[in-house]
Amino acid sequence: MITSTGAHLNEILPAPAAIDWDGDGIADDRDEWIELHNASAAAVDLTGWSLDDGPGSGQSHRIPEGTVLPPGAFAVLYRRDTGIALPDSGGQVRLLSPDGAVIDDVVFGALDPDRSISRDDDGAWHASWPPSLYAPNWPPPPPPGPDV
Repeated sequence: MITSTGAHLNEILPAPAAIDWDGDGIADDRDEWIELHNASAAAVDLTGWSLDDGPGSGQSHRIPEGTVLPPGAFAVLYRRDTGIALPDSGGQVRLLSPDGAVIDDVVFGALDPDRSISRDDDGAWHASWPPSLYAPNWPPPPPPGPDV
């Protein structure tokens, strides 16, 4: 069964630098990405949904017809695909339903190069967690303890 709910914003990387995130052989600003996650037990049909960088921004991307996010799956949308240029100094990303209702949104500040802001299982956002493209978000490992 395919539903129209369950998908949400999961991770945003607005300032790519030295890493070629999209795998095209070039590390550049087109490596910016927005990750969606379907945490539900049912597939989500994203046909007609859209992403933008805030009200009145003029930058939006309509998700193509037939885009289905299976249960537990992640989808990464790169700037080269969306045309949305995320500001390095911080900004907003919104996920909108086909009728324009805001399903999810995040406001973020400036992040270090090749760092993301990611959401935990409780819905809180973290700017200190390592990027986890196409995977669950986890806090960084604790520093090693003293030798015993």
